[in-house]
Amino acid sequence: MKVFWTVNILFPEAEMLLLKKTAGLAASGGWLIGAAEALATVEGMELHIACPARVPATKTLQGAHICYHLYAGLQRNGEPFYETSSQLDAVFREMLEEIRPDLIDIHGTEYAHSLSCLRAAGTIPTVVTIQGFVFSVAEHYRDGLGLREMMMHRPFHRGIRHEQASFRRRAEGEKALIRQARNFIGRTQWDRGQVLSLNPGARYFTCQETLREPFYEGRWRWKDCEKHSIFLSQGSYPLKGLHQVLKALPVVLKTYPDTKVYVGGLNILAGRHPGHYARILSALIRRHHLEDRLVFTGNLDAEAMKRRFMLADVFLCPSAIENSSNSLGEAQLLGVPCIAADRGGLPSLIPDASCGKLYPFEDTERLARLICENFAEGPAFDNAPMREMARRRHDGRTNCTVLSGIYQEILCHA
Repeated sequence: MKVFWTVNILFPEAEMLLLKKTAGLAASGGWLIGAAEALATVEGMELHIACPARVPATKTLQGAHICYHLYAGLQRNGEPFYETSSQLDAVFREMLEEIRPDLIDIHGTEYAHSLSCLRAAGTIPTVVTIQGFVFSVAEHYRDGLGLREMMMHRPFHRGIRHEQASFRRRAEGEKALIRQARNFIGRTQWDRGQVLSLNPGARYFTCQETLREPFYEGRWRWKDCEKHSIFLSQGSYPLKGLHQVLKALPVVLKTYPDTKVYVGGLNILAGRHPGHYARILSALIRRHHLEDRLVFTGNLDAEAMKRRFMLADVFLCPSAIENSSNSLGEAQLLGVPCIAADRGGLPSLIPDASCGKLYPFEDTERLARLICENFAEGPAFDNAPMREMARRRHDGRTNCTVLSGIYQEILCHA
């Protein structure tokens, strides 16, 4: 079977071949890389992957098991194009005419190349693998931030409302893609509902994700963690909910005054010209005297992320909307106590209390109580049920078999 993927990132092997140097595993998208490598080694499978890259023209590179097709698909800011483009349509038509795949799998709905690939597919059987939804991001982007709060700290240009409007514009192309496609692969009850609400006649298949390799080894132990420490994998923009954590933290500090919050990524509060969201966070920090309670870790590769998980007393996923957080899945594989907002697909990852705790996104007092409960029960926490559940969900061999079966079923009904 010859399968053609479109993805949103440049795979490390492709980067290595392009630049003729060693490339490390991507900090994001590692789960996608692992899934591709597993699929490419299936007997009778020939995998081609189209990656946006900084190249003047389409370039084909043969890897160990995967053939990469790099095309000029990046903006100056390094992200793939948002707006639909006839030029991208032509790029995909040319690639598909040359490769002639049996099936196309479009990974992600949020960028222009996904719709271009669907337009170029013609009669080739196609499936769209859901990652998240830009239209949901647009709807929930500034949840937890009041208008007065935003207006008090607005910068002179490109504030949060501007960012939200950008997501709304991008959502139009995404909705067009979902309405036009016939087959979808997802992994949560929420993404299934979102797809079928826009396209009631769609065929929906479930396939879980295979996560980054380092997280399948090792086990969190309370005796080895930094007591009363909280870890968030991201916090650089409003959707990730760091502002809600800062609102909950004063309540936690009354009982656990040594609590610290570690946030993955660069320190957005540093620098001479902080952005709109950074100004709001800084105001919350000053108001609640949290200056020494917040630590940005810098960008973390897989091994560094794993070490930070192991040190955390609790992992927190406070997103205003999320489909299935890979960071939450990685924390569960290691057995880190988890708390998540009851939004989007996150309840599908926390089916019962043994796998984590859910709270209403708006209820920062409830969040504070759950954090305190986790700190109190830390020595007695049994992470065996969580780890077993996560290993079943993210089992690489099972997921690869399921995906291959989905492809076969789509081809049988094409």
